[in-house]
Amino acid sequence: MNSGKYAVEVVILAAVAVVAGSVAPLGGSLQFSLFLHSSGSIRIGMPWLYATGNKIASVYDETVTLRGFNLISTETRSEADYDRLQSWGVTVVRLCVRWDLLEPQPNSYSQSYLQKVDDEIALAKNHGVYVILDMHQWHWSTIFTIHTQGPYFGDVGFGFPAWLCSIYPDTEDGYNLTVSDFWFGKGPNGTEASLSNPSQQDRFIAAWKLIASRYANEPAVAAYDLFNEPPRGTLNWTQHADVLYPFYGRVIAEIRKVDLKHILIYEPSNGYATYYAKKVDEPNTSISVNFYSLRKIYDGNSSRLKEAFDDLYNPVKTWGVPFILGEVGIESSQPNFALWTNDTLSMVSQYGLSWMWFVYGKSNLPDFCILHSDGTEKEELTAMIKLYL
Repeated sequence: MNSGKYAVEVVILAAVAVVAGSVAPLGGSLQFSLFLHSSGSIRIGMPWLYATGNKIASVYDETVTLRGFNLISTETRSEADYDRLQSWGVTVVRLCVRWDLLEPQPNSYSQSYLQKVDDEIALAKNHGVYVILDMHQWHWSTIFTIHTQGPYFGDVGFGFPAWLCSIYPDTEDGYNLTVSDFWFGKGPNGTEASLSNPSQQDRFIAAWKLIASRYANEPAVAAYDLFNEPPRGTLNWTQHADVLYPFYGRVIAEIRKVDLKHILIYEPSNGYATYYAKKVDEPNTSISVNFYSLRKIYDGNSSRLKEAFDDLYNPVKTWGVPFILGEVGIESSQPNFALWTNDTLSMVSQYGLSWMWFVYGKSNLPDFCILHSDGTEKEELTAMIKLYL
């Protein structure tokens, strides 16, 4: 199901048209998407996906391997972008959704931002590409400028609304304190939570319920990735695990009140600490990690690369849930970047895992982006990636 699926828009003109029990008026038209599958069968619409054992499957009981790219939600993509992705055989995009843009003020959700997400899903769906909605944070909030990332990714963090943490100093200690206050169940800016002052966790869950309610019946949305790279703050690994996984249980329980269908993805501490991970014992869930190991020092020793990957994979591979690489990527400025790309994607393909490259973005810098600013490919990267899609 990786590359032999194409979407075709079909318009039927008829006096009466009947499809799946619905009737179009006399003289009307009915428009829907047909998908030509690699098996040769024709299907109406994109099939729902679900987690079963350690696999992702469709409602047609076919094992599905999702491979594609991460997308930044603040950027705009076109039909041409999705034509390109479809031609490469991409089956999924992981859309990095930002809570700070979704809820710029307490209890006030941005309809324009939600419409932007709607438009992205529609573009992907029209090209037979699934979407994973990822609640993304990078160094927590825009109030923090201490983790400079350069022109493309910006000189500030993002993800958590500034109104949650505006009192904290722009220092490493301030960053760690605001993260810890989230895990300690505090309200905005470290206040005591109450019925009239919901905790930051409760507000996070409310944002997810809004998203889940909006897309509950959309099969083109493959999954919800609940929290990108959840940081620890002042907590050690064990302490963080003790609060992180019960928190996931709460998020999942609330989402399931409005959405029983979608796969729910959870990540370990910092997006990679599977040694301390705990299985979330809920149906239709998956664990995901982000993999960037050895990219700055890779010398072509693929056995070391495999050891680094197995350190993440082995602690959870017997859990009986799908294991996904939500992010995998390397800057084109790194030595041996093409070799790292080939060896990493070859390895994860041999494991039969779903993965999303970071990132389908545009920049003239030798960074993670696979396109130049004018939209042309950085072929030294894309030529290698396309081999494994």
